[in-house]
Amino acid sequence: MPAFTAYVAPTPNGVSVAEKTGVTDWHDPALRVSWFGQLQAGGLDGAIALRLSAGATSRLRLTVAGTPREATAIGKGQDLVVVEFPGFTITRPGMAELVLESLNAPGHPAGDLQELRLHGPATVGAHFSGNPKRAAPSVHLWYQVPAGKEVAVCW
Repeated sequence: MPAFTAYVAPTPNGVSVAEKTGVTDWHDPALRVSWFGQLQAGGLDGAIALRLSAGATSRLRLTVAGTPREATAIGKGQDLVVVEFPGFTITRPGMAELVLESLNAPGHPAGDLQELRLHGPATVGAHFSGNPKRAAPSVHLWYQVPAGKEVAVCW
């Protein structure tokens, strides 16, 4: 999944997110980068492709289905670094949140994220949104229409 499709919390504007550059300027360990998608039951290996200054290190944690894995990236300048997070097990098929956290001190760069890579049986038929838009449609099924008003509805 491209990094630009991730969600950032609790402060969405705490990093830069763009289609061409991915997730950049991540220096605050209080921020979490998350992807949401449909997975099958089975084994899953994860990886993050990122860029980090040559020789710099970044400690990261990827949590999938409540199970955390930690790894350290060692920067190669403009070359991509792939940080592996192996050995997850998805026990129930359905929606899953994959959360990436920085374990670095505040102000220390986590790296410029390019993509989340997933491999294994749990990815067969997996579905993640490739849409970079952060907005979600809002449907208010319990909205009380004022008496005497006609409402046109479309879906």
